[in-house]
Amino acid sequence: MSGLVRLFSRKGESRKTKDDLEQLKRRTHGLIRLFRRQKFLLVGGHGTGKSSLINSISYTVNRCKNDYAAFEEVAEVGAGNQPRTCAYRRFSAAKGMYSDLEEEEKKEAPEFFDMMGLPNRQHCIPLLRGLVEGKLKEGEYLTDYLEAERRDKANLGAFGDRDEELACWGVIYVINAQDSEQQDQVLVQGLHDMQRILDAEKKGMRVFVAITKSDVLKPTKKEKTLQKIFNYMTEQLNIRKGRVKCMANFTDDDMLPDGTMDPTVDFEKRLSVVNALTEFLKPSHCPEWAQTKKSAGAS
Repeated sequence: MSGLVRLFSRKGESRKTKDDLEQLKRRTHGLIRLFRRQKFLLVGGHGTGKSSLINSISYTVNRCKNDYAAFEEVAEVGAGNQPRTCAYRRFSAAKGMYSDLEEEEKKEAPEFFDMMGLPNRQHCIPLLRGLVEGKLKEGEYLTDYLEAERRDKANLGAFGDRDEELACWGVIYVINAQDSEQQDQVLVQGLHDMQRILDAEKKGMRVFVAITKSDVLKPTKKEKTLQKIFNYMTEQLNIRKGRVKCMANFTDDDMLPDGTMDPTVDFEKRLSVVNALTEFLKPSHCPEWAQTKKSAGAS
């Protein structure tokens, strides 16, 4: 648990040694070697930072290859209570997420499926399962399905066939540390139940937790807040400790007037992204990934 707090314990530190930066680059290269075209569905409430997380992953990976990589808004980000994500969106190398990677690396880069923030309603669970199994197509408006289910619960059972190209192996539940009291317990419990169902059906699915905005918590509240989230996820929902990670999002506010990233936040935020993704992409989470790695080595 102490690692969650320690990541952002040196706020305001602006200077990193050359060795620090080289080590971060090596760790990012190590992350890239774990790429096996994994697919993740991002879920969470409005304003938790799902779209910002996609942009932060894109920037972090590109900076490993290009010291002058610019921060770009690959996924449009909402402001305040005005969410921008209404339709189901897929973000990948083909959508410009990893512009600085080599072509072979792009083919293996993970993909992320972004969706609207879900309300605290039990009927979201069938929708989530349909998304994980790739039964909804990119660009579809999820509000249509929620409204249909509200009128007739049987409608959500009429999804199309499973599409392996769109099916997600894992779910990353995104929590805003500043607003953790509002975390959707119905949604989180539903994800846990869905994981057990899919595991029993031998389809496989894992739930990970990304805690965003922990870097802007007040120092007096940071440890207590993160500990509370961590305990709830690991003790109440039995999510493995290694699958609960802080991931700091980059925003336009982190940019200097010349368009470069503020060095007082750049290193620590990239490090948090690399640490979390390295854990999420471990081959041990999915036998198919380990087999792919083994086969590639044999060839």
